[in-house]
Amino acid sequence: MKRLATLGLVAVLSFLTGGWLLHREPTDQERLYEQARVLGTVLSVIHEHSLESADQNELFQNTARSLVGQLKDPYAELLMGDGYRQFSRQMSGTGELDSPQAHAGPNRPVRIPATSPGVMLNTTTGYVALHSLSDGSADELQTAVWALRKRGMRSLVLDLRNDPGGLIKQGVQVAELFLPKGDTIVITRGRTPEHSRIYVAASGEKWPDLGVVVLVNDGTASSAELVAGALQDHDRAAIIGLPTYGKGVLQTTYPLGGDMAIKLTTARWFTPSGRSINRPRTHADSLVADGRQTALVRGARYRTDAGRPLSDGKGIQPDRIVRRDGYTPDERAFLDSLGSSYAAFRVALADCAAAIKLQGEIASADFLVTPAMRERVRVELEARRLHISDRLFAAAASYVDRQLGYDIAREVFGDAAASRRRLLDDRQMGAALELIQHGSSEGDLIRLAESTTD
Repeated sequence: MKRLATLGLVAVLSFLTGGWLLHREPTDQERLYEQARVLGTVLSVIHEHSLESADQNELFQNTARSLVGQLKDPYAELLMGDGYRQFSRQMSGTGELDSPQAHAGPNRPVRIPATSPGVMLNTTTGYVALHSLSDGSADELQTAVWALRKRGMRSLVLDLRNDPGGLIKQGVQVAELFLPKGDTIVITRGRTPEHSRIYVAASGEKWPDLGVVVLVNDGTASSAELVAGALQDHDRAAIIGLPTYGKGVLQTTYPLGGDMAIKLTTARWFTPSGRSINRPRTHADSLVADGRQTALVRGARYRTDAGRPLSDGKGIQPDRIVRRDGYTPDERAFLDSLGSSYAAFRVALADCAAAIKLQGEIASADFLVTPAMRERVRVELEARRLHISDRLFAAAASYVDRQLGYDIAREVFGDAAASRRRLLDDRQMGAALELIQHGSSEGDLIRLAESTTD
């Protein structure tokens, strides 16, 4: 009887209060669906009844953009139409042919190389630049390195400068080319198990006896930083250049159908030592601050396998800071004097290079640009009515020699020789070669990098 009386009381109260006593709290998923229903109703009412009603697709897209914009996620993005197609091509490492034949037929995607052609800088030192981490990047890099090994390479300069990153899978595969089986490469932590995992090297390193120097700068980002961080934490390579961008988060792209997708940050990633390299985008700290020295002074929370101190939160801090090349005041004055005639200056260089090739006097790719070659450029400029004072031209002699040297190397020996010559003039590359000249093992390279300053 008491139970019946209780049930009766609940029924009466439920009737008097509209039944809220019997309502359970909705789940988060149910709330989401209800809010989505309300939003859909709002859009429908606006479209059907508003005096200033916008196009339905435009209204939806603007609403979706606004929703994404409300997130405290600087990398969140609604991808639509051409933007989505371009993003997909970047991740797959493909582009489109730009030729009359391509325009005459159906769209023909072509593979865009993720690596530069391998270059031997000297008899034992090779160079490869990794431009992106799109599909197939790790395989391309492995092919390039093997080709250099066959040519006698014992030390490698791996250039990650201005590599914006790409796919985490490719970053992991690149790192494991240089790390022993079982080494941790990266740790990700997100809200779901899908986005929280530990990536380890699944196979043994390909070239355990290969000395490696990695070049980085403030354009090195995302999964390219992942590679540099893994090699630094495991003391596998000396890192040279400038502090990296500092993007220590991962994005996942969710297709929405109809050439539309949403890209969201779904996890943070950490180097093998456990440090985050994520640089707050509102933080105006200097990119050339020596973060590793700061870590030494303050007491580092993170260390490499060999015990070297590491800093966190400001990108990958190189083992040696080397600033990028810049023009001297005289070179800047020369370029300013050319102004809009710079293109004509380039044509004059090309014509001079072609004429010098015809003379047949260049026998080695390591040729020197002589004063007579430089004078030919000045005469060519005068013939084109580009009047540069003798003082200014003489002051910019080094710049003119470098540019003419690149063009002659390309004319006589091809693009690879021109690329090699340009690399040897690169200040950060010069620092890498200096290390390799005095040490071959990773331990030697790292120790030398830390003991020298820019």
